[in-house]
Amino acid sequence: MDKFKPLRMPDMGLRPDEVSALIDYLASGGPEADAKRARRIDTATPLEIEMGRVLFAGRRALAGGGASCFSCHRIGKDLGAGGTLGPDLSTVYARYQDKALGAVLTRGCFPGAVPQSVKAAVTDDELFALKAFLRSEGRNRR
Repeated sequence: MDKFKPLRMPDMGLRPDEVSALIDYLASGGPEADAKRARRIDTATPLEIEMGRVLFAGRRALAGGGASCFSCHRIGKDLGAGGTLGPDLSTVYARYQDKALGAVLTRGCFPGAVPQSVKAAVTDDELFALKAFLRSEGRNRR
């Protein structure tokens, strides 16, 4: 293998900022992560929906350290009283649908009030589980 060490890997004509963006893309999971993010919410398993319930209620902390949804919101009269600072989220999935709800959950309800260290408070798996739970709750209330 020593015969290849002096050779520089070709950059394929990419600018330094493009190389950096490519490295960042691959480091964030690349095409596998894109496929996971594009997964349809109606494919959620009962276990993923339950994980969303657990995250919503704060029985499991969010990976990024953000507050649970239950701190400020409620879902009808289920899950106890819930917070009253934010609106009831019983029908939030029907109102926002997948992409818009994902954007809200990703940035948080109060993006300006969230410390920079907590900006990525929701992982892709947590986001999917929360959306699946909120969709399930909305469908159960029809």
